[in-house]
Amino acid sequence: MIASQNTFIKIPTIILFTLTVILFVFASCAQLDESIIPYDPPGATTETRETIPQHKRIIGAGSPKVFIHNNFDGARFNDFYHIAGDTFAVVIAPENAPINNSAWYAFHITTEEARQITLRFKTENGRHRYHPKLRFHPEGEWVKADSSAYRPGPSQNTAELDLFLDEAGITVSAQELINVAEMTEWISYWDSYSYLQTGTVGYSHEGRPVPYFYLSESPDNEHLIFIFGRQHPPEVPGTLAMKAFIERMLEDDHLARNFRSVATVIGFPLMNPDGVYHGHWRHNAGGVDLNRDWRDFHQPETRAVRDHILDVMENPDARIYYGLDFHSTSYDVFFSVDRSLPSWPENFADNWLDGIRLRLPDYELRDDPFGVAPPIVKNWLYNTFQAGGVTYEVGDTTDRDLLKAVARAAAASLMEEVLEVYKNEFGGEF
Repeated sequence: MIASQNTFIKIPTIILFTLTVILFVFASCAQLDESIIPYDPPGATTETRETIPQHKRIIGAGSPKVFIHNNFDGARFNDFYHIAGDTFAVVIAPENAPINNSAWYAFHITTEEARQITLRFKTENGRHRYHPKLRFHPEGEWVKADSSAYRPGPSQNTAELDLFLDEAGITVSAQELINVAEMTEWISYWDSYSYLQTGTVGYSHEGRPVPYFYLSESPDNEHLIFIFGRQHPPEVPGTLAMKAFIERMLEDDHLARNFRSVATVIGFPLMNPDGVYHGHWRHNAGGVDLNRDWRDFHQPETRAVRDHILDVMENPDARIYYGLDFHSTSYDVFFSVDRSLPSWPENFADNWLDGIRLRLPDYELRDDPFGVAPPIVKNWLYNTFQAGGVTYEVGDTTDRDLLKAVARAAAASLMEEVLEVYKNEFGGEF
């Protein structure tokens, strides 16, 4: 009977405590600065911070020796050592912390004698996020490591990968390696198109060019689309989608030609060249998440792009149809602007997304609108010019053929919607 009475007394006490906590949380939430994005680490700032340099080197360990090196653009590992037998550890650490969990790695590993090894990933200041991609020849295709050879570890910051090594070795990377050199080559190839101009909008912390392009049959026209890419270095699926999106606009078909005749696409496809070069998890060489610097503009990369856009928009006839910022996360999602907010053209986002659904009826398109307080690029476009925009997120593991199909459908739908708006506004026929 006493036990029953004690139980009876505890239940309402627990409920009361729980309700108190809930009320406190709701009261606290009401006072939160809504410009803070919930998944950002505590203490996030866009003022330049110290970064920990990654030493470019070759390390040999074990007997017969296994060698690992990061002497290339986009590479990252921080330490390597022999554990026991055929097991070796590779340590992955970020450029600084706290930091969003995007634990990038890329290295080449070889051996003086052919052998089977187990590579144990040890991630510091984060979790092991990316399933390894492998390349067996310098110009070969990237392949996902076989699931039978890859095992997430007992803790979130570890994983193991079985590899058979020979003298030629294997390049191991968190995602396909699209480094500064490859991005630069891809952009320079566009010079062969008469309707595409490329240039440098400014320079990074370490003096690397921040490229831009203008895509239009008539670069002086005032109807604008803005594209942003690679603010976060590891987000390669977003870069693959951006490339497919832009390449669809370059095609020589009726839709693309008409679109290029009435609109200009202005793109900044490599916003963070220092971070990409050094294999950073998230930040630029100033230790900052660039996609949080679209209010204070402490960083040279965001300032250069902002100033270029402001110069373009000094033309009183210039109008922004839409802005797209390409990223990657754990799943495909379009983070659009809250539809309750007025923007021009009216209903552009809904019509654009419906056009993608129409082209890919079996694709589950996730649209997640939110407000414009956080200091990210699409919100800056809205707050400055009342222009709609989207953070176009691609899943880490999204099938690459599907990724490209969605991006091409997105580009075609956007071109179609721009032409529809133009026709309604100016009465043109296409």
